[in-house]
Amino acid sequence: MKLQHIKIFFIWLVLVNLPPLLCSTGSDFLHLVFFLPYLFWINIPGLWLGLAIVVGQPHYDIQEFGALPQTPLAWILIALFWILIAIALTALTARVSKLVCYKRKKRHSTNSAQTQNKAQKSNLDGEHSVD
Repeated sequence: MKLQHIKIFFIWLVLVNLPPLLCSTGSDFLHLVFFLPYLFWINIPGLWLGLAIVVGQPHYDIQEFGALPQTPLAWILIALFWILIAIALTALTARVSKLVCYKRKKRHSTNSAQTQNKAQKSNLDGEHSVD
């Protein structure tokens, strides 16, 4: 793995974990703004993927706002889920960047080959017109 991929992984890791990071700050405004994304951050792995039902009652308390983690195991599983998402996004980003770079190189080599062919034809045409 390249250093660039590690940097991209940490960028994705910070981005997917931004709601709990900003919600845990001391600012009331940030807590108010990021509370709903924070609930989504908890409930996507908790309720939508069924982690709260699989792990069970002592680890999650299911209320009107969703599944609230009660134990360190629940928090670790949620964090692990988002780490796996960051890994998947890093792999996807690396794959897409390789495809874009490959197409760009291919287009550039095709354009340079066409330019060279045109230059050779114009040189040949110039030689024939002199005769």
